[in-house]
Amino acid sequence: MDASVAYQRRVWEETAVKSLAAVASAGVEVIRPDLEPFRTAVKSIWDRFEGTEIGKLARRIQEGE
Repeated sequence: MDASVAYQRRVWEETAVKSLAAVASAGVEVIRPDLEPFRTAVKSIWDRFEGTEIGKLARRIQEGE
């Protein structure tokens, strides 16, 4: 299972990169927003889950960015 997860993530990333390149080459303006304002806005929500199972899962997701 661990190998399939690693494989899926690699394939997903490769596909995302290729897809973004394709739309950009077709003339679409790809805008990458600054994520920090969003992180700041939801920090108080994540703080409430600190020390819980949901908090642990959220931390793992955030560290995997």
